[in-house]
Amino acid sequence: MSERADVWKKVLQFAVRPNWFRSRKGQSGIGTPSTNAGTVGKSLAWSFGSDFATKVATFTTTLIAVRSLDPIRFGQFTGLLAAALLAASFWDAGLTTLLTREYAARHLSIRQAVARSWILRLKLAAVWIAIFACGVVIVTRGYPIGLGTVACFAGGSLLFATSAIPLALLRGALRFRHAGYAAALGRWLTAVISLGSIGVAGLDRRLQVLALGFVFGEGFTLVVAAIEVNRVARRTASFSSVGAQVLTLRSALPFAANSILSIAYNRFDVVILAALSSVTQLSFYAPASRIQDALYLLPSALGMVALPILAGLSSYAVEPLEARRLVRLLIVGGLVLALPVSICFTIFAPTIIAVILGPAYIGAVPATRIIVWFLPLAVVQAPLLAWLAATGQAIQTTKVFVATFLAAGLMHLSLDWWWGATGGAVATLSRDLVAVMILFLIVRKTGLLDAPSSTNGLNQKVMSAEAVQ
Repeated sequence: MSERADVWKKVLQFAVRPNWFRSRKGQSGIGTPSTNAGTVGKSLAWSFGSDFATKVATFTTTLIAVRSLDPIRFGQFTGLLAAALLAASFWDAGLTTLLTREYAARHLSIRQAVARSWILRLKLAAVWIAIFACGVVIVTRGYPIGLGTVACFAGGSLLFATSAIPLALLRGALRFRHAGYAAALGRWLTAVISLGSIGVAGLDRRLQVLALGFVFGEGFTLVVAAIEVNRVARRTASFSSVGAQVLTLRSALPFAANSILSIAYNRFDVVILAALSSVTQLSFYAPASRIQDALYLLPSALGMVALPILAGLSSYAVEPLEARRLVRLLIVGGLVLALPVSICFTIFAPTIIAVILGPAYIGAVPATRIIVWFLPLAVVQAPLLAWLAATGQAIQTTKVFVATFLAAGLMHLSLDWWWGATGGAVATLSRDLVAVMILFLIVRKTGLLDAPSSTNGLNQKVMSAEAVQ
């Protein structure tokens, strides 16, 4: 019993140490986890808090744009910004998530990570060009804007995609605090610079100021993240070259597919509801859907923290039993937070919606009361998805995304025409119900719930298979 307690203590020492790259004094190579660090709770708090601060900054920038532009120019600002971010996200092709996992598992150095990342990015340059160009053509049709403004949005998109690499490395090093404030500070700088658009004469110049704010904000994020990565690099010893072989487009494909499916569903549900129901029902569903987006901060933080920690545990050859305990800890902790939030929204939904959105949206209460129960299901999914990805089984997570996308689509087609916004909420909730059931089946089938010896063998086989790809 005492030996198991000692092992668990070592697991927690590893899992909660952002400075685990620091080697023992007088030794070369990677050492034991440093004892001067925070806890898993702090990592989650930084991840959640920085994401919240980033979303508030983005919302502030949107409000500033509304006040400084007319409806047409505001629509162009929103469209160009969406095109810039979408092009950068598709250009990434799941690479940064793979990069976080491989760096957390100590499979490659920072120099190898950056070099290999840009080699893959150059291969996919046509993807960025095609998506951004299509977005510009669509948004500026009939209402042309200056090339300088378009160039600013293009530059901001490239900087956003570039900063994703050091941010992924910081998360892989468990530096969630540094990654969080780099992203949040950049978005707040964008908001501050955007304030200047209110006092500028001419709608075109106001739009250009907003575009410049986007460029400087993303550039600032890149600089801060790069400085922090450089600090990590000075404390990092030699790594193996396994990750350089695993860091391929084929290995990143499951993460890219997951991202595309997620983006597709978040647009698909609104479109199909509008097509099968009415604009009135859409106006009731949209607030519930946006509340869901806001509440996703918690499961996103869980998944973001769990992936590098679990990937790093395998590199320390810790017993799989302890990884299962860590996953259980994250799930229980997530439920402790998620259940009270869901209960409060269910009880006080009329008051919350009336205060935040106004009495005109009181019709969104039924959909909101249903859709908020995605949260307990999502906090169960996040650590399990991260666990599969961390053990080299990312393709299994894509199966979950595909199944849930199809299930939710069928539910929308079956219920939206009949129940409107309420049917849409039920369809959205069904996605998470299906995900949890499929996840438990996959986790059991892949052997992660087996005895430690068989799981250890499975992990070795999976990592060896990836190493030779």
